[in-house]
This record gives sequence, structure tokens and C-alpha cells, in this order.
Amino acid sequence: MRIRRILWLGLSALLAWGLYLYLPPKPRWTLPLHEVPLKANATRLLTMVLDPVETPWLRGLPVDIVGPVNLRDLRTGQVLASAPALGKDWDLINDPSRDLRFLAFRNFRESDKETISIHDLETGKRSTPIKVDQHRFSPGGTVVLLTPDQNHRLLNSATGRLLAEIPARYSLEHFASDDSWALFTGPEKEGGERYDRWLLWRRDRNAVSQGAFPGKGSMTAITADGRTG
Repeated sequence: MRIRRILWLGLSALLAWGLYLYLPPKPRWTLPLHEVPLKANATRLLTMVLDPVETPWLRGLPVDIVGPVNLRDLRTGQVLASAPALGKDWDLINDPSRDLRFLAFRNFRESDKETISIHDLETGKRSTPIKVDQHRFSPGGTVVLLTPDQNHRLLNSATGRLLAEIPARYSLEHFASDDSWALFTGPEKEGGERYDRWLLWRRDRNAVSQGAFPGKGSMTAITADGRTG
């Protein structure tokens, strides 16, 4: 009885392996030719159409695109939204918001600064291009940090509304995981003494508070929940 069971299991395994070889499983969906994945989260996939001749760099560098950037449903492959290419002088920055709603395009051929334009895939709107030294999305994507001049600007990603301005001598240390605040630190000088000061933007109050670290060599530390320091 035991030998018969072993033989039955062995034959079943061979049959399954044979079916796998001759009838391989079909993918649920595939991308069209020259369309490649860029970023994904649990439910969505960001893709773009590339020039089939050029070899792109995808790891955080600008990428030349010849077609639209598509947001697809990860399960079905359905296109949920598209962002058309801006032209040969524009690149897509491989740093979208975490929910894949907001994209940043840049044109660095006009001047020594990058010209950034933020595209909202949900509404199809694209912000007026602005020359900046840097940009960064908050973890939730609802806030974008731009540095066009002597001040950092915190903007609402969807509307472009200015939320706060921070002197550019301060560096962004941390965004809250829920986009509720942003912490900046920077050097100050008073009475011949140099010390570090912190600036905290809070979304619920739409205000910036400030304070000094207690003594030289003090450092910021953020707890695991990303809400206290």
C-alpha cells in the first residue's frame, strides 16, 4: 500500500512537471514593446516608453522618453493615467511620490539650474516650470520641497500653494511619515558664538516654530514612529 502511494505521488509529480514544460503558465498581462517599468507599490506600476536605440539610466538619473509615462493597475495592467512627454529637452526624474501620483520632470539645458515641473497624474495638471537647485517629495507625496533661490519653499503638490518658506542655509532633516511636519536644522551665530538652530514646520498650524539645540555637538534624533524627536 505504501509503495503504491509513493508510485502514485511520483507519477503525479512527473505529470505536473511535464504539463509545466509543455504548457507553461501565461502571464496575467505584459507590457507593450519599448515600455518598461520604473517604480511600483502594492497596487500600482509606473512605466514609460523609451527610445529603443538609446540605453537609459534608471537609477535616480534623468531618463529620455519618447512617449507617455503611464500609471497602471498592477493586477490588471490597465492604464489609470498618463503624462505626455514634454519634448526632447525634458527628462523624467526617477523619484516620484511614494503613491506614484506626482512626477517631476526637469529641463537642465536652459541654465545652470534645473527647471522643474511637477505633474499630477490624478488631475492631469502640470505646474508652471520653476528653476531650482533641488526638489524632494514628502513621504506621502502631498508636499514638495523646492529650492529656487535663498529660501526653501514647501508647496502643496496638488495645488502649488505655498505652505512655508525656510532659509536655504537650513537643511531638511526629516519629513513626518504622514506629511504633518518637516524639521530643518542650520547654523546660527550670536555674540561670537556659533550654535545650531532647528525650525519645525507644522501643517496643522501652518506655521514654523524654532529653537536652539542645548549645547555644542547636539544632534537630532527621530523616533521609530517618525513623529517625535
